[in-house]
Amino acid sequence: MSNRTGSILSRTLACVTVLALGGCLTAQYPVTKRVPGAEALINFEDPSLRDAKVVRIHHLDAFEHVAYARFETNQLTVEAVYDTALGEGLALQYDYWMERMADTWNALRSQNKAWGEKVTLAAQHNEMDFQPFRLADGRQCAGFNSEWDFDPRDSFGRPTRVLFGYVCARPGAKVSEKRLAKILSGISINQRYGETFVPVRPQRSVDQVAFNTAVGADGSATGNEEFPFNFGTTIDENDGGDDGSEYSG
Repeated sequence: MSNRTGSILSRTLACVTVLALGGCLTAQYPVTKRVPGAEALINFEDPSLRDAKVVRIHHLDAFEHVAYARFETNQLTVEAVYDTALGEGLALQYDYWMERMADTWNALRSQNKAWGEKVTLAAQHNEMDFQPFRLADGRQCAGFNSEWDFDPRDSFGRPTRVLFGYVCARPGAKVSEKRLAKILSGISINQRYGETFVPVRPQRSVDQVAFNTAVGADGSATGNEEFPFNFGTTIDENDGGDDGSEYSG
């Protein structure tokens, strides 16, 4: 069984359990909406993105809060996702290594990539893997990937927070690998947790335009068709043994 299928199954079983106790939270979740900068979970402090055109879309369900953000200037494009598990007993079944993660983005899926060496950057939220690559058209890009706040009770050692995405120079723009690394090291995650940013009684509401923007249409150069990812899953201290060998995160 795939990690994604297992995550969906665990959500279904959890919902059945709640239903037995008085009803699943179908009146409360999901909530998907476009959010203003004041509610943003993903920010960049680099001055080059200060005047960027920004799109921010958040998705909330009973398991996780997912933030999608896109920053565009005349020099570069950045797309990023921050995902956090909500509440005790939950983790994220995150199984994207760098190349696989890059290929989930609509802008990169059909592109040939020449990968460089992966390095670790020190960002404000945590350490972050950074790996440059060059597209066939010559544009310089980089992928980034970060996992943190691991639940020690989870036998698979899964994180409760992840951040991932890419940055690419715009067609015709020249942006160095060093410059991309500096931009990404300036990422800032608003790590407010639980009810400090999640409504106590959210009301089910899906802005379909916002959802479609995050997913992207067929042939789109932005968005990620995997949104909202469904990484959230319940932990089981006895699930899978002690070595976590079935988990490939």
